Amino acid sequence: MSAAAQTLGLRRQLGRAGGIFLALAMLLLLDGMSSGLRRHPDTFRALPGESVGISANVPMFVDTPDKILVQSAPRGVSLRVDQVMPGYWMGGRLFAGAVEVGPEARPGDQPLVLSFPPDETGKVYTLSYTVRVYADAAAMRADSPYYSERWLGYAPYPLAGILAGMGLACLGLVFLLSLRLEAQLTAAGMAEVYKFRRKPEVLELEFGLGGRHGLTPGDQIQVLAANLLCVGPATVTEVREGAATATASPLLNVGPDSFVRLGPSAS
Repeated sequence: MSAAAQTLGLRRQLGRAGGIFLALAMLLLLDGMSSGLRRHPDTFRALPGESVGISANVPMFVDTPDKILVQSAPRGVSLRVDQVMPGYWMGGRLFAGAVEVGPEARPGDQPLVLSFPPDETGKVYTLSYTVRVYADAAAMRADSPYYSERWLGYAPYPLAGILAGMGLACLGLVFLLSLRLEAQLTAAGMAEVYKFRRKPEVLELEFGLGGRHGLTPGDQIQVLAANLLCVGPATVTEVREGAATATASPLLNVGPDSFVRLGPSAS
């Protein structure tokens, strides 16, 4: 096998691998972006002994952490309020803290209800949440909103980043191999067809060999298939310094991923 054929084979394999890596990365991104459809915003997922961050809007008169009360909580579940602060974009007030799940918490969905002191009209506002406690990490992973975490054990975004990096690296190597392949083909009097047009009466090919390679209009060249085997002759019709156009029979069994070689056809 010639050096050009080896480079061509390696380039194709890396191109396929890069395409597969990027396609998988896209699927993982879709998994991550669609996870919101499988996730309830008022449900907190945790293992016994863990804490989960919480942030929510509160009435404007709630200005200190001690005005946020736990009206109902299961055994082993508590609320820690770190601060009450102005809202970021829409005004109002927010509180930030954590839902803490103790080791004694029982697996299952547990209600957590928060309340605030009555306002000036006597109305009492409440916030209701569900704390979903899992028996172990395997149960939590099996119920993950991310399919990749359920099946592979990894969150989608880091994995997508790794696969995208691998795909881009493969495509970078494809580019470098293309430069090497072009040099190898030129040294062997060959070139890739970069423009392929199949017309009813003729097959038209454009490629990167031209006047500086000794081509003149009327010269006969060989047309090679993707596997670098000769499939028939072509006639040069137009020559430029570093490129040329040739025509061949429309019956040739060849596609856009074809090549040409200087010299008369071997057929």
